[in-house]
Amino acid sequence: MSTRYSGDRVRRGLLHFALGKAVSATCGFLAMVLVVRALPVEQFADYSILVALIEVVTAISGFGISHALLRYVPELYAKHYTSALRQFVLWTILLRSAALLLVVLIVYVTSSASAPFLGLSEALDAFKVYLLVVVFRIASHFLSQILESTLHQSIAQLGFSVASVLRLLGMLYLINQGDVQLVEIIWVEVVSDAACMLIMLAGVG
Repeated sequence: MSTRYSGDRVRRGLLHFALGKAVSATCGFLAMVLVVRALPVEQFADYSILVALIEVVTAISGFGISHALLRYVPELYAKHYTSALRQFVLWTILLRSAALLLVVLIVYVTSSASAPFLGLSEALDAFKVYLLVVVFRIASHFLSQILESTLHQSIAQLGFSVASVLRLLGMLYLINQGDVQLVEIIWVEVVSDAACMLIMLAGVG
């Protein structure tokens, strides 16, 4: 087996994975507790629908690109096919981004019609802003697959941890201000997920 997948690198990857998950899970849980406590029932129901939108868009915009990524990136990386790996990663990122942006653009253009169908007629502005979260979070997850498949767990978990910490700090700030609104919580998630995606993108680069 290539030294790129040596036992030592696997052990360090598992350590980074465990530490990163501990931080992101703890901060993420505390942030969600604050969201539940801050929002009235109606707005939390809207928020739950918006969160589910991520899974829907992920499924629609996937086109099997992630499966190809997980199949070929480790093989190219292990065999030191540097040029082929760079080209493959570049094209998968471009194709995944194009598919994701196309789906989100369609959702945005049709948001006035689709929001009432989803029960979000009173949260149209929040619905539109949340599409930024959808883009950043799906992109972050896709980039993390590249990093994790090459055992760069430290960068991937750093991105997720930073996002969770920023989300928790943002929620603490909003609650301290009082009278928290759904769209404010969404903007906190936009910032935290954007930071996560930038860290992932830098790591892949």
